[in-house]
Amino acid sequence: MDATTTRPAAAPRSEFARSFFGRLLRNPVGFLGFVLALFVIMAAALGPLIAPYDPLAQSIRDRFQGPSAAHWLGTDNFGRGHAIARSPRLPHLYQR
Repeated sequence: MDATTTRPAAAPRSEFARSFFGRLLRNPVGFLGFVLALFVIMAAALGPLIAPYDPLAQSIRDRFQGPSAAHWLGTDNFGRGHAIARSPRLPHLYQR
């Protein structure tokens, strides 16, 4: 018999996915990047549920309020909730 090498058949898709996620779990930096990207995507998708208020609505009466039950991080000079609290809604503003 001659020593011929045969190529293995192409790996099925599930094999690729298993290999990809296996490598991802072994690489801590890659895993952290994957988790952060997943978090940002989920925050953008669930933005209206996380922050149900209009991010552009202003209330001059509530300017520079400190942290409270209504505004956990306080308000800015236009009476809006803090920018970090408004940020989950920002991707939805561009859909108007």
